Amino acid sequence: MLRVARAGVLFALLRLPGFAWIWICSHLMGSGSYAMFAVASAASTLLVSLLDGASVPAAVVASEPQLAGQRFWRRAMFGMLSIATLLLAALHLSPVLALAAGVAAGELLMNELRLRWRRQGQPDREQGLEVLRQVVSVALPLASLQFGLQSTQAMLTYVGGYAVALFFGPFRDPAPHKSERLPKRLQLSTATLLGAVYSQGDVLILGLIVTDQQLISDYAIGSLVALYASAGAQFATQVWAARLRAHAWRTPNAVAALAACSPGLALVGVVLTNELGITNLNFAMIAAPCAAAFFRSRSWWLSHRLLVRGFHYKRTAAALLAAAAKLVCISVLAAMFADTAILFTLPIGEVVLFLALALNCSGEKQLGGVDRRSGSREPWG
Repeated sequence: MLRVARAGVLFALLRLPGFAWIWICSHLMGSGSYAMFAVASAASTLLVSLLDGASVPAAVVASEPQLAGQRFWRRAMFGMLSIATLLLAALHLSPVLALAAGVAAGELLMNELRLRWRRQGQPDREQGLEVLRQVVSVALPLASLQFGLQSTQAMLTYVGGYAVALFFGPFRDPAPHKSERLPKRLQLSTATLLGAVYSQGDVLILGLIVTDQQLISDYAIGSLVALYASAGAQFATQVWAARLRAHAWRTPNAVAALAACSPGLALVGVVLTNELGITNLNFAMIAAPCAAAFFRSRSWWLSHRLLVRGFHYKRTAAALLAAAAKLVCISVLAAMFADTAILFTLPIGEVVLFLALALNCSGEKQLGGVDRRSGSREPWG
């Protein structure tokens, strides 16, 4: 429980530079800057999930020799994306693509440390590094603006904050490479990619079909607030990863309590963004993130439970259903209303995901983590 509290404090500290970044984009970089950043961030999330998606769930259930083979691939992709970022920025081809490639490269670098600490049940260390990264990422664009750089150029310096991960190595393989089973890797990668489409695909779609930059910013901020408010349940789930590996499936009281508190935390976040002059306070902006935060908090444990038990196809099916519902919903609402009613896509998607995960979990007997479809007695196979 101490690690959950420490991770929660660090996560709260992390929100301060995050809100500062939103304020800088909204007030110092001109109209539409945060909308551009939100679209680039969504694209980078999808790119990282496509390139390194299997590593995130594998960090919980795979052995060290199996994880070692993924590190070379991750570092190679980091190098290629870093070169692509420099070329796009130097040639002034597309600031959105340059920012997306740069953030994706940084996230791959951070994953080297994140996944190690997540496997060890240490979300406090992960959040401590993220706090430092956020502070540096916010300070660099702010300093760049003071030196007279244009807003687009200053925004690209945000990527420099990821360099702090280099000081927290070592980045070496602790075990020799061991070949991985391709079907299991594809299952894990597909589930992670669909999760990214579910969480960020709606922002990307909205950026393509809506021209109102303020509406895109409001939606992205509402989604972010819901994610932040549900983080407590996520940390508790990570801390109890060992309990899940020991086949204890009942939701801990701490996870349930944190889920109950998440709507209140989301409300605080919404009010804070309004006080900073970032968003406008209305019913949709209040109700949608609060409801989404609660159901997302409840989904964390269910998803982790299926992951550890090896039912990757069930996680994939739930993510596919929720992603489809969310993308259809945002397309319909954008066509019908084109206003803040679009924010109700957030709780609709979370409810669909929660119900799909709950049905998959309730239909399983206590089989000691056996994936009946693959016949494997270990989640990673």
